[in-house]
Amino acid sequence: MPDALVGVVNTRNLYWLALAVLVLVYLVVLWIERSRAGHMAAAVRENEVRVRIIGGRPYLTKLVVFVLAASLATVVGMAYLLLQSGASPATSTADFTLTLLVMVVLGGVGSRWGPWSGRCCTPCSTSGSPSWRTPTRWPGCPPCCASRCRNPCSCWARASSWS
Repeated sequence: MPDALVGVVNTRNLYWLALAVLVLVYLVVLWIERSRAGHMAAAVRENEVRVRIIGGRPYLTKLVVFVLAASLATVVGMAYLLLQSGASPATSTADFTLTLLVMVVLGGVGSRWGPWSGRCCTPCSTSGSPSWRTPTRWPGCPPCCASRCRNPCSCWARASSWS
């Protein structure tokens, strides 16, 4: 690892790196989403047969989107590896993977803000400790997610407590 990313003194550099990766991924996704390829990917997602009938190539579109998503996931994974200072099997447990899947499903697939909104309705603790699973509803929790907002780590609860 580079010396600028090692040690407690250089923690600020790791946070700047994480912010840079976040901005880079957001801008690439925004650029692709608004480009012609992004419109084609949205059309393929809605109705693949229709795209094939009007002369599009859905296989090529799916391939490009898959390769781009894999590349972005690789970049984010490298940044995560640097932030965690190593790899361990604990970062890929079934509980963590299912939590991410629930975030995407609750927020909606196919939108840039879907997983973020799904995160607002998903508890952030996966430790299983009883203190995180209390049945109290936190203030600022949206009514549609009242049964899921059971902890102070919810983005929605944080945002409402700041105001």
